[in-house]
Amino acid sequence: MDTRPNQAVLELALSAFRLEGEEVVRVSNGRAVTPTCGSHYHSVWLGRALGREWRLDYHRLKYALIHTTLPAKVDHADRDPANNAGANLRAATHQQNMQNSRRSRRVLPRCVYQETPGRFYAAVTHNGHTHRLGTYDTVAEASAIAESFRRQNHGEFYAQP
Repeated sequence: MDTRPNQAVLELALSAFRLEGEEVVRVSNGRAVTPTCGSHYHSVWLGRALGREWRLDYHRLKYALIHTTLPAKVDHADRDPANNAGANLRAATHQQNMQNSRRSRRVLPRCVYQETPGRFYAAVTHNGHTHRLGTYDTVAEASAIAESFRRQNHGEFYAQP
């Protein structure tokens, strides 16, 4: 795997920005960064390196300035993408980031599925494997089993429902 782009982005970030308290400040003009919203995360233009222009999500930039490293994923511990406080940001794998994500469009609780009318099963994906945890008469039973499994196996990335 070529780590040059990641290293180039980190070097750009560390040379072009600094932290003043909780604010990210551009070194060239001393002004606080006003990130632009591309998707649901705000991004910041870094500059040119390796023949192309680079942008970086604001929370990843802030993490890089605090820790002088740039992991593949930076997770918001409280699941709020608008909370970019340094204490709320942590390095994570893709799997850990997904374990701490919100899923808001489901009718049933997360990890609970309807097998047949009146029967529900609990299934949790962990370490790339889906663990089917049994079939239950009520949504509450299936949900309790799934949450217990998640709490035990997801560690600090366990997200309350």
